[in-house]
Amino acid sequence: MVNDMLKAFFNEEYEVVICARAGRDESRYRIVTSRLFYYLMRKLTFREMPKGGFDFWLLSRRGLEALLRNVDVNPFFQGHVLWMGFRTKMLTYRRRERLAGTSQFTFGKKLNGLLAGVLQFSFAPIRIMSLAGCVFALLGFIYAGLIFVDALLLGNPVKGWSPLMIMVLVIGGFQMIMLGIMGEYLWRTLAQVRQRDIYLIDAIYQREDEPRSQPAAVATPLEMSAGL
Repeated sequence: MVNDMLKAFFNEEYEVVICARAGRDESRYRIVTSRLFYYLMRKLTFREMPKGGFDFWLLSRRGLEALLRNVDVNPFFQGHVLWMGFRTKMLTYRRRERLAGTSQFTFGKKLNGLLAGVLQFSFAPIRIMSLAGCVFALLGFIYAGLIFVDALLLGNPVKGWSPLMIMVLVIGGFQMIMLGIMGEYLWRTLAQVRQRDIYLIDAIYQREDEPRSQPAAVATPLEMSAGL
C-alpha cells in the first residue's frame, strides 16, 4: 500500500492518506466486536470513520505538526487524524489473517479506545444525560401531578404515600437536570484545558503591497506515521 499512499500524496496532493480496512480474515468474534466498535464511533463522533477502521496513514509535514501539537494525554490517534480536517484520501484493503502470534487488542482495550474516542471528541454523552434528565424530570412532574390529583379528589388509602412520592419525583428530576448542566460546564472546561487549535489554517491570502505577517502554509516533504 505504500506506493499507492505516496502516489496520492505527491501526484494527487492529498495531505492525509488513510489505509482503511474493507474486510478482515479473522474470527467471527473479532469481526463482530470491531464492527460494533466502529459503528458506535461513527454514530457518536466521526461520521467519516471507515466501517472497518484504520491503523496506518500518511501525513504531510503540516499534518504531522498539527497532530503533535493537539495530541491529548490519552490519545486516540484515529480520531485526531480525522479531526484535523485536511484533504484526505481513503485507500481500502483487506486485512489478511495473522500468520504468527496473537492479537493483543483485547475487548477491554477496544472498550477503552471507544471511551477515549467518545470522551475526547464528542459531547454526546453529556447531551444524552441532560436530555434524559429533562425527560425524566418532566415525567416525574406529570406523575407527581397525577398523584396529587388522585390524593386530593379520589383519596389515597396509603397515608403519607402521595406527598412522599411527589417529593421524590420532583427532587430527583431537578437533580438530573442539575447534573446535566454541570456536565455541560465540565465539558467546556475540558475543551479549554486541552488548548487544541480552534482552526487549522490552510493558506493566507493578502494583497501584494501588504507586509506578510507569516508565510502561507505549504505542504513540505511527507512524514510517515502509523497507529499502534
